Amino acid sequence: MKTAKFTLKVGAGTEVEFQGDAKDVHVEVSAGDVVEYPTLDGNVASNSEPESYALVLAGGQDYTSTGLARFLWDNAGETADVVVNAHGQTSTPGAETPAVTGQVKLVPVAYGGEVGTFAEFEVTLPFLAKPALAIA
Repeated sequence: MKTAKFTLKVGAGTEVEFQGDAKDVHVEVSAGDVVEYPTLDGNVASNSEPESYALVLAGGQDYTSTGLARFLWDNAGETADVVVNAHGQTSTPGAETPAVTGQVKLVPVAYGGEVGTFAEFEVTLPFLAKPALAIA
């Protein structure tokens, strides 16, 4: 991935692009737990929970008024529409270049860090439901 488009929008607000604030943006899928329930007759009932989805972000702590860290801090707890297009900033979602869209719960990120290093963050934003592949 050389370039990507990454946007967030809270409520009726404006969609804001943040690709300049992040060095890693990806959707992480975790398999659901399998729960087994053995019974006295020797059988074992099994149930698989659904998978979960999260948007994982890593980047520099930009707490200026237009920075991603500030956006997450100011909108902590809010629901945001997200679009991630790994096919480039100018790519239009299509069958061969799908984007991922969905809604995430915003979580604030770290502030500060170790002397002599870049102040960075990593955060996991849970999707409210399975994100969709936008193909048009």
